[in-house]
Amino acid sequence: SNNETARGLGTHIRWLPLEDGLTEAQKNGRPVMVLIHKSTCRACMEFKPKVARSSEIARLSSGFVMINLADEEELLRDDFAPDGSYVPRILFLNPKGTVLLQVTNRIGNFPERYFYPNVDELVSSMVQVLNMYPLRC
Repeated sequence: SNNETARGLGTHIRWLPLEDGLTEAQKNGRPVMVLIHKSTCRACMEFKPKVARSSEIARLSSGFVMINLADEEELLRDDFAPDGSYVPRILFLNPKGTVLLQVTNRIGNFPERYFYPNVDELVSSMVQVLNMYPLRC
């Protein structure tokens, strides 16, 4: 059910498991947003409702394949910790599944480049990626 795949990040957003998401991204030529979190992490618990409540993230999510990975699932890929395994962290992938290392949190000046504690920072990166992969009908 989408409740299980949403994990508190908003059931109105279409979250897919990693393999299904990567397959769909390649098939439809859409970029991927991967949100990595842990069930025991306080920062993650504070961040999740911000994502779930953001109408802007919901709107932009339709241009992406949306994936969230909890706990040990991130270990399915060895390239999902480009600058460390802190959480929450958010990576963007091209439709072939390659991490777009250049898409970082450019608003918040954190040493952890893929850390987005605030919705406006995440929205900025989502817009940046959608401009790289415009929707076509």
